[in-house]
Amino acid sequence: MKILLVDPPFQKFMDFKKYYIPLGLLYIAAELEKRGHEVWVYDADYHPKGKSLEFLEKIEHYPLYIEGLTNCKHKIWDEVMGVFEDIKPDIVGISLISTKFMSGMKIADLYKKMGVKRIICGGVHTSLRPEEVIRNSDIDSIVIGEGEYAFDRALTERKVIADRITNLDDIVFPERDRLYNLADYSPTDLGMIISSRGCPYNCSFCCSEKLWGRRVIFRSIDNIIEEIKLLKYKYGTKDFYFIDDSFTCDKNRTIRLCDRIKELNIAWSCLTRADLISESIIHKMKDSGCKMVKMGLESGSQKVLGIMNKRTDKEDVIRASEILRNHRLPWTAYFMVGTPGENEKDVEETLDFIREVKPDFISFAIFTPYPGTLLFDKLGLTDISYHFFNHHSGFNKFSDVSLEKIKEVAHFSDKYNKEARCN
Repeated sequence: MKILLVDPPFQKFMDFKKYYIPLGLLYIAAELEKRGHEVWVYDADYHPKGKSLEFLEKIEHYPLYIEGLTNCKHKIWDEVMGVFEDIKPDIVGISLISTKFMSGMKIADLYKKMGVKRIICGGVHTSLRPEEVIRNSDIDSIVIGEGEYAFDRALTERKVIADRITNLDDIVFPERDRLYNLADYSPTDLGMIISSRGCPYNCSFCCSEKLWGRRVIFRSIDNIIEEIKLLKYKYGTKDFYFIDDSFTCDKNRTIRLCDRIKELNIAWSCLTRADLISESIIHKMKDSGCKMVKMGLESGSQKVLGIMNKRTDKEDVIRASEILRNHRLPWTAYFMVGTPGENEKDVEETLDFIREVKPDFISFAIFTPYPGTLLFDKLGLTDISYHFFNHHSGFNKFSDVSLEKIKEVAHFSDKYNKEARCN
């Protein structure tokens, strides 16, 4: 059977260059191929000729996505239909996140009209809001949870609830060769790796707990090293990014993994938390080729950190920043504004805190209430127009922080990163 797995377009409407790959779909593609299917993965959001937009530009360009959703003559929809004509799949699988919900439904509508036999939806939004997805008449089946072993069942069943995969080593490596237009991807784009699934924390703006519970399931170190070697020698990848929610949550495992990575002579980066950073871990990471640590600073207001249920305080960030600076390991601070209960005084505290801890780069976001998060439930949201809301959407309004202030913070972030790069 011929199967096309699709990641719907979003940032591409804004002419924004998206990096990396739809890793989850590539995992599913590998398992389906093992079962004898012919599979293609089409990232309709990948735009190798796009621009690297600054934060303020992202806010200003966001309405282009809203406009593109309703413009049937947009060139992106022409491309989407062209890929279908090229592959002529029997089955289409669509991965959904909340912001791309309407974009995914547009693809379902187009492909049904073009004669596809069955459309299956999965992904984060489908797992968290299954009834909202399956009530669309274009959708034949949904998969709730991890899709590697469950997708086959959706070929005949309407609603599949997948068991959590407890041995990640049993899953075939993501089949990057099945990417449509593989030649457009750089070796670094292909270097996205996940070494664990799940997070032991429950931040109120994150849906990880609803998706996974709070149990983290790890791949074995041997399995991770095998995938890195494969990518290095098959695609020439020398720069890797671990997308784990909290890469260093198991200190001893992190140290053992770093010892093995050191032998491979690669560069890599990861995401973690301030309270999971220590002298011994950072020493090992830097020694093994780590070039960047991304860390959730989130806010400089202890009040707002409490609302976020972050379970860290400003002292954790100060201590972590000093360790990173002492080891000359660059770090990016993630933060957001517009959290319910936040005011503009809290925002100023955040900007002052950034100036105090001096990250090498900052990544700014606007608070967005995603389904499955504690704050989404607290706000009492039910049916909302998901396509209006994203971390870079000026339509978000869930606090006393004005859009003018949000744009001011975006400008601050752009200016800060330019100055940081010059130092």
